[in-house]
Amino acid sequence: MSWYKKFQNEPDVGDCADEIGIQVDYWDSRGGEGVCTVTAYLKPSKVIVGRIDFNYIHNTGNAWIKWIEVIPECRYKGIGRNMIDALRDWLKSAGSDGVIEWSNTTDEGTMFKEKVDPVS
Repeated sequence: MSWYKKFQNEPDVGDCADEIGIQVDYWDSRGGEGVCTVTAYLKPSKVIVGRIDFNYIHNTGNAWIKWIEVIPECRYKGIGRNMIDALRDWLKSAGSDGVIEWSNTTDEGTMFKEKVDPVS
């Protein structure tokens, strides 16, 4: 079960044509890593349509993506790329060079990674 079904009971997102907001949150820090999320939501309803869970590695300044998902109805509309861009901007504002490390990916995730982060 996806996070969006579990927490939002399959929200009506229409065609995802509403303006998208992106928010990066730093939740907690343990053992040299910060627990963080990037959330994409429809404005003004605040319905969540995408999410990245990542750890911020303090000693390197890198982000390690553990999970990324955009709900099926909103895929291929630039939301995932916008979340990655927001993550890179957040890393740079923290004084990092914006390096993103990826955990294991699905076939679809690998294709996405190669489009948005071809050098990693």
